[in-house]
Amino acid sequence: MAGGLAFLGRHHLLIQPDAGSYFFIASILTSLPLEADKVADQPLKPTCQSCLKCSQICPTKAIQGRFFLADRCSAYLTVEHKGPIPVKLRRKLGNQLLGCDLCQQVCPHNQRLKAGLMPRFLKTSSFLVGLNLRRVLLIKTVEQFSQIFKGTAFMRAGWQNIIRNACYITANQNRHGLVPVLKEWRDHDDSVISQAAGWAIKEILG
Repeated sequence: MAGGLAFLGRHHLLIQPDAGSYFFIASILTSLPLEADKVADQPLKPTCQSCLKCSQICPTKAIQGRFFLADRCSAYLTVEHKGPIPVKLRRKLGNQLLGCDLCQQVCPHNQRLKAGLMPRFLKTSSFLVGLNLRRVLLIKTVEQFSQIFKGTAFMRAGWQNIIRNACYITANQNRHGLVPVLKEWRDHDDSVISQAAGWAIKEILG
């Protein structure tokens, strides 16, 4: 931020006026003497001003005023958080199996941007075509998970988190037809998944 590359948006993601919040910052190590950029000592000023779109759409209300409660963010909860997700936040996940970009999707700085065309970022596993909860809940082992999702963002969350999330979403969608599958997970050795499945069954069956 101090280098003038971007400013911190209300959603606490960096925003670059010409690239929105969808960009990567890279570093180049060199022995070549370079002059300092003219904007290096001119930090960009936030332009969010009175815009509240990101805080209004956040399902877990992680964006509150100028504060960002990372432990309530759907992206953190579904990807990084280990163990059971707090009960009060499970319903708020809605259909989010992996991550959440709602705050970026509604950000005015991203509205005019077009999707990139880099082949590396367009790669899609054949399993992801027509992906649904039943297919996810039938992934019984870490090895099977790795084979299916190798090279995708699912690997960052890991098998346990994805199955856990799928159990919560099954309850959020009130999928009675998947209760038999949930019962299998309820008896699983993994305590996190077993607890998630048990909770989902109770939610669905009342």
